Amino acid sequence: IAKVSPSTITIASTEGVLEGLTEIRLDPVDFNKLAPTTTQLTRNITLPTGCVNLSDEQQAKISFNLSGYTSTVVTVSDIKLKNVPKGYTAQVSTKSIDISMAGPKDIISEFTTENISATVDLSALAEGFEGSQELPVIIGMSQLNKCWCFNSESTVNVSVKKVTPTANN
Repeated sequence: IAKVSPSTITIASTEGVLEGLTEIRLDPVDFNKLAPTTTQLTRNITLPTGCVNLSDEQQAKISFNLSGYTSTVVTVSDIKLKNVPKGYTAQVSTKSIDISMAGPKDIISEFTTENISATVDLSALAEGFEGSQELPVIIGMSQLNKCWCFNSESTVNVSVKKVTPTANN
């Protein structure tokens, strides 16, 4: 579904560096920014240390053929918490988030919200934190081959409180 141009470049290096080299890396594609209407992205060409690009191509164009792909918006209301500090309780104040999904039409048309998980990781909070904080949501998908979320940099409001021990009488 993708074509890279240029498909080859000429590089040079000292003896031994190129031995066994079969590919050149491009900067990664951020699928969060890849909508089904995207037809082309440009990425930097990253050479191994000690190599020189004789083709003078600093970037590659990636062309996408996403015909047959579509998108939909899904509302997720079951937002889980992980890494809640011991001795604290946490609650998500945000009731739901909308997730934009892309993928082949036949898969997108049959998926359910059971295929999507939304999790907030509290491990980034400072030790002893109490109060409310906007935190990013990690979106997971199961059984949705060739699908991805895009424009889904969602955050939710999480309230954290220290558990007050109760006296046993």
